[in-house]
Amino acid sequence: MKMRTKAEMRQLIFAVAEKLGVVRAIAANGSRVYKARSDEFTDFDIIYVVPDDQMQHLIDERGWLDEFGERIVMQTPMDLTPRPIDYTKRFNFLMLFTDGNRLDLGLVPESEIGAWAKADPIAQVLFDPAHILAGLELVQDDRRYFRKKPSQGFFFRRTNEFWWIGPYVVKGILRNQFFYAVDHYFDGILGEYLMQVEWRVAFEHDFQVNLGKNVGDLFSYLTVAEQDELRRFSNMSSLETVAQNMVEIQEQYQALAIQNAQQIGLDYDPTSGERVMEYTNTKLKKILEN
Repeated sequence: MKMRTKAEMRQLIFAVAEKLGVVRAIAANGSRVYKARSDEFTDFDIIYVVPDDQMQHLIDERGWLDEFGERIVMQTPMDLTPRPIDYTKRFNFLMLFTDGNRLDLGLVPESEIGAWAKADPIAQVLFDPAHILAGLELVQDDRRYFRKKPSQGFFFRRTNEFWWIGPYVVKGILRNQFFYAVDHYFDGILGEYLMQVEWRVAFEHDFQVNLGKNVGDLFSYLTVAEQDELRRFSNMSSLETVAQNMVEIQEQYQALAIQNAQQIGLDYDPTSGERVMEYTNTKLKKILEN
């Protein structure tokens, strides 16, 4: 099936709204608003503003969604949460269609447009004949997603977490518990190391940089050698590999944390790192020698 173009999707979004007859305003948000370029995988993030008394009907009677085309899969996050949800505040339909397009469609009642704009101000008004979106502080750049300079407290918590989790990985390796080891490694070690890399990149750009969702654009700011190093650190194919990575990534983390603290103007005591690295090297010595 031929993929519908951006113009065709926008036309369809307007056509469905017109057919419903209750959509008071339409806005776009997400990366299509603040990024100059998009590709076939870029979502269409759309908001329909509707009267409060129409929200429940549109949520309950979902046949109108079929107007957008045949779906591969749909998710409605608010239906999946275990706690009670006030469906009248906002509701999202996340849809992937057979032609490859993805539409994240949000319903917002008129009474909640102020709260919506405050929570998600990166938006472009597409349709607003009654000017109900006028006066909202909406922007069309990505400053909201710039990496922020860490506070002293946050920096300490993150570095403390890195060194605290290290022995858990070591324990999993020595017990031959693969998933225990790699789970702690991926979240607590690699994740924290990536945060230090992000801060270093952000500092180099005066904290005026958006690295993308899940740091998807991070490699654009790294050298080829740095990219290769991160790929190597991401290799968790065996416990022996994780053990080798642990030694290297801890050394790199220590140096990077010291550098970031000095450049950003924060305090960092390397003592815990030195002790954990000694512990790691001692406990994993036999594995690393093989």
